[in-house]
Amino acid sequence: MNQPSAGAQPPHQSSEQPEQRAAAGPGAEPPPPVRTAVKLMWVGAALALLSVLLLPLQTSALREQLADQPAPGIDTDALVATAITFAVVIGLISAGLWALMAVKNRKGRTWARITATVLAGLNILVTLATLTGAAGTSTTTLNLLLSVVSLVLAGVIVYLLWQRPASEWFDAMSRESATPA
Repeated sequence: MNQPSAGAQPPHQSSEQPEQRAAAGPGAEPPPPVRTAVKLMWVGAALALLSVLLLPLQTSALREQLADQPAPGIDTDALVATAITFAVVIGLISAGLWALMAVKNRKGRTWARITATVLAGLNILVTLATLTGAAGTSTTTLNLLLSVVSLVLAGVIVYLLWQRPASEWFDAMSRESATPA
């Protein structure tokens, strides 16, 4: 005897499966390519911090490089201190960007995926310029190794972020955040 009242509407039936709807909701678990990319971003942040921590070990190598190119009137100690300070600042900014991209990509922010892609492209260009000597700078073997590892990480991360499951998830997350609550 339970008949719907004359004005009652049947509940809306979605063509999506419950798993699909849940995948687009806030806090939805990212697909494996995004999870892997985020883990690699954390590795990139750790490598950037490692490069900062290893800077004191590179002071003598930097002095030797400067000694090979004498510049009259330039205080070598001041130049080394400036270079180390600059490298620390760049390393900390780099680690911060890696971490920020990891957090925001994990949340499905489309702008973060695009920003991570642009930063990866810049990383690749700078590393290639350094490897070819086009940047006009010399580097230590340790810096070179960390740069190459970072270059490979950047390439793999971009590849993972633009896989079909990742793109579908980012699109779903974007639609979900654009839907008024």
